[in-house]
Amino acid sequence: MLAFAGQGGGVLVERDAELVLLGHAVDEAARGGGSLTLIDGAPGTGKSALLQTVRERASDLGHTLLTARGSPEEIEFPYGLVRQLIGPVLRTDMGRRATDNGVAQHALRLVDPASAPQAPVDTTYSMLQGLYWLLSNLSTITPVVVTIDDLHVGDTPSLEFLRFLGNRLDGERIAVVCAGDTSAPAGSLATALLDVAQHTTRLRPLTQEAVGTLVEDTLGRTLAGALAEACHV
Repeated sequence: MLAFAGQGGGVLVERDAELVLLGHAVDEAARGGGSLTLIDGAPGTGKSALLQTVRERASDLGHTLLTARGSPEEIEFPYGLVRQLIGPVLRTDMGRRATDNGVAQHALRLVDPASAPQAPVDTTYSMLQGLYWLLSNLSTITPVVVTIDDLHVGDTPSLEFLRFLGNRLDGERIAVVCAGDTSAPAGSLATALLDVAQHTTRLRPLTQEAVGTLVEDTLGRTLAGALAEACHV
């Protein structure tokens, strides 16, 4: 059993295979092996901790990191997740270079409508294309790693873009890692990404041994057998 301590101080146990999978996805992005990975699991199974390891690895490698998190309060806000992803980078010199010309400029409509070109009749398709080319252009400067937590409470247009993007990652220096609970009431849209994801993993519940390790790390002392069993239940 692997016990992984991230920079945030938390311990991640019994996730050896997932750590290998995610590390491979980030490393392959630098070599043009773009991918979309979906981490599926119930609350408390370590999805957010796994995403943190992805962010740490991307930062260590000097990749461009774009992050977002879904929330029930913003699920009706169109492109809410996408705005979280691209808003910060578009305020940088690198982001401005990525939207200097071409289709990528259509992505500016989400953050600065006045600077975006006039949209064609099919505004949805032009937006999807603009967002895709924005990420593609960014990845020519440095590999791009996208992490999204709580995908199951993400807005519909953002999930549609992720589906659009998932079909176009071959040869791109882009790694997308999303975490959510497809069994949740709002999880049906996240489920729609399953058939475009290059990698999927469903997190299994932790064993009693793993729960004991986590609680011992928190309390700083060894648990008696009955207490460890009670915490596992």
